[in-house]
Amino acid sequence: MISGVIHGVIRPTVRATLSKGVGGLNDFRQRMPVGATYTRTGAATGLTLAGLVQSFAADVPQRTDRGLVLGPERTNSLLRSQEFDNAYWSKNNASISANATTAPDGTITADKIEETTATGIHGVNRIITAANVAVQASTFAKAAERNFACVGITDLTTGDAAVFVDLTTGAMTTTSGGSWTGVSAFALSCANGFWFIGLLATKGAGTDFSPYVRAATGPSTVSYAGTTGSGINIWQSDVQVGTGHASPIFTTNATATRGLPVFTEPVPSGRTKALLTYADATTTLVTGLTPGGTFDVASAVIGAGKGAFGASELITREWRA
Repeated sequence: MISGVIHGVIRPTVRATLSKGVGGLNDFRQRMPVGATYTRTGAATGLTLAGLVQSFAADVPQRTDRGLVLGPERTNSLLRSQEFDNAYWSKNNASISANATTAPDGTITADKIEETTATGIHGVNRIITAANVAVQASTFAKAAERNFACVGITDLTTGDAAVFVDLTTGAMTTTSGGSWTGVSAFALSCANGFWFIGLLATKGAGTDFSPYVRAATGPSTVSYAGTTGSGINIWQSDVQVGTGHASPIFTTNATATRGLPVFTEPVPSGRTKALLTYADATTTLVTGLTPGGTFDVASAVIGAGKGAFGASELITREWRA
C-alpha cells in the first residue's frame, strides 16, 4: 500500500482586512481572538511553515504561522523520547551516536543509528504494554549513509506493521502483517532535512508490542550486512494510544501527557454561525450558535477530525449570521 506524502500546507486566501468586531475574521496565524479563553495541561508542540518544531508550555496555544493545533488528550508512552543512546532503548546490531546533528527544533539533539558489520536489522526498539488498542508510532528521521528508514511496530506474536520512507523524496511503502489492522502512514517534510514519519494501526493480539526504528537500504529491505558507522539520523519518538495524526510529546524519565485544550470565545450579537478554515483547505460550518453565548471552538475542530499537527491546523474563524 502506497500512502501520500505531505510536503507542506495549502494556505487559503485570507481577507486583507481582518476585523476583530462583529462579523469579523480571526486569523490564528496572527493572533488569538479577542475575549477568548484557552487552557491546556501539559507541554505541547507545533510546526512552522519552515518545518521547525516549536514547544509550548501548558496553557499556551499551539499557534504558529501554519495555524492553531487543536487535538485530543494524548500520552507519549515512551520514555527518553530523544535519548536513543540511553539504556532504555534496545539496540539491534547498532550503536547510537548522541547529539550527532541539528534536530527539527534547531537544537543539536538528534542522534545517529550507526550500524555494526553484522548481517541483520540495524536499529532501536522498546517494548510497550497495551492490549487491543489503536496507536500512532512516530519518529523523525534524516538520511545519512542510508537513504531509507523503517518505522514499525510488532505485536511480538504474529507480525508487524511498518512504513518504509525514502528520506530523499518522502515516498512511502506501507506493509501490514500479523494482528495489525487499519494501517496507514504519513511522512511530513521538516526542517534540517528531517521527515516526521508516523504509522497508525490497531493492535489485535497479545498484551505487549514493540515500536522500532531501523535503517534500510530500500523500500522493503531492513536485513543486510552493515557497514561500520553507516546509518540514519533520528529524533523524537512517540507511541500514543488513539487514532489520527497527533503532535509529538517530549519525555525524559517519565511518560508525559498533553491535555485536552479548552478553547472558547463569546458569540457576537446577531451571529449564529461560524466558518472554520483549516490548513488542508477544508472548512467546517458550525450552526446553531447563540448570540451572547459561548462557542466551544476546540470541540468543534476536534469533533470534525481537524486541527492536526502539520496537517489541518485551524487557520481562520469567521462569524456569520
